[in-house]
Amino acid sequence: MTMIDFEFNEETLSDHNLVIGYISGADDSVPLSSPMIMNTVKVGDRNKIVSRQYDDVITKTFTIVKSPCYSNGKDIFFTDDELYEISAWLQSKDYYKFKPIYDDGSFPDIHFYGRFDINAIYGNGSIIGLELTLTTDSPYGYGEEQEVTYSVSSDNSEFRVFNDSQEYGYLYFEEFNIKCNSSGTFKMTNDNDISLETGHAYQTRIENCLADENITIDCQHKIITTDNSTHEETLFDDFNWNYPRLVCDYVSPLNVFTVDTSLLSDAEITVKFSPIRKVGVI
Repeated sequence: MTMIDFEFNEETLSDHNLVIGYISGADDSVPLSSPMIMNTVKVGDRNKIVSRQYDDVITKTFTIVKSPCYSNGKDIFFTDDELYEISAWLQSKDYYKFKPIYDDGSFPDIHFYGRFDINAIYGNGSIIGLELTLTTDSPYGYGEEQEVTYSVSSDNSEFRVFNDSQEYGYLYFEEFNIKCNSSGTFKMTNDNDISLETGHAYQTRIENCLADENITIDCQHKIITTDNSTHEETLFDDFNWNYPRLVCDYVSPLNVFTVDTSLLSDAEITVKFSPIRKVGVI
């Protein structure tokens, strides 16, 4: 399995008539995911895990060169204009979607969020290649984005989301949209997200919602917005700042959400999320 192309920020390497170059020699040993640190205590003759965390995010370094299909094997040097174009595409202040493309079609639905550092490789006084170092924002990848719309009303106040992430814990929605078909208070609990301290379910609450209002919550970047100018003035005070999230545990990947339809009788909820996949860039 060899990476032959990649997509970054909605453009592919081949769009720029470039290919990934490899140095011949022994195969590298590449870990499938970022290493994990286990903190343990000694109990009798055995070690017991008391906490765990990933050691680092994913990094991958590789070289790109001009495609011989377009350079005829002669025009191998990068011009200034070509370098400007590549730098504008790959170098950014934020993390963008990165999707590796492998020669055998492996992991077709896996993507990451990353950024690049670029070093020039010289030959005969000119630039003949670029060394790219990808750094992701997390120690794992993500599966294909899921987008599902649910309707809640007095006849059906419950909806269910299946989170088959390969990492146990919380996964915050990339986007959580509420289309209010009535006015009132949006109160939602995740019946699978129970606090061990209080025994209460995790609750998201937004007061003073208005009919025909659309409220959008970017749970990963902690941003809430509304398309209603009246509610916009009080939205921050009306929100309890508990961002909707999914749970993945040892018992079940199913999350059951309940909306209190006695407070808000009719709404459409659209969720977007990408399940965690424990795989690296190979």
